[in-house]
Amino acid sequence: MGCRLVVRRFVRFVVLLALVLVVALLLYYFYCGLRNYQGYCKETGKVMSDQEKIRVAVFRVIRLYPPVLNANVDFDDGRKALRFFKPENPILYDSSEQFLLINKDCCQVTYRDKGDFGKEGGEIPLIERIMGWRSSNVRVRYQVRYWGEDGLNRPGYRGGCFV
Repeated sequence: MGCRLVVRRFVRFVVLLALVLVVALLLYYFYCGLRNYQGYCKETGKVMSDQEKIRVAVFRVIRLYPPVLNANVDFDDGRKALRFFKPENPILYDSSEQFLLINKDCCQVTYRDKGDFGKEGGEIPLIERIMGWRSSNVRVRYQVRYWGEDGLNRPGYRGGCFV
């Protein structure tokens, strides 16, 4: 009789311990998910400010510059087409400071997702925010500068992307 009582108490203890561990793990994952949702960065140990996100986005844009551009083409028979090209003679940005000076108010931190063809989509999926894959997007609209085929500077084309 005493042996059964000891086994029964041990089983209750193990079940209670397992339940406490499961609840503790769930609370931990909830805490981590909440931090990720708010934009916590594990590498820096803090939530990135909007200015830090914009600085990273501008760095990425400059690193991948120039982007692929598109232009409307009209044919003699009346047809129209969209031509994609990468400028052969781009005028590069020297620094992030120059980029921000030329492209004032170029960046906006948004919690919306990127849609098709650069259009804004819906909200960023909840699973991506909780898992820490993405807490926000930075919309960057900027001037793509390049020398045209005629040797003239071709500023004014506005590029746009989500980073």
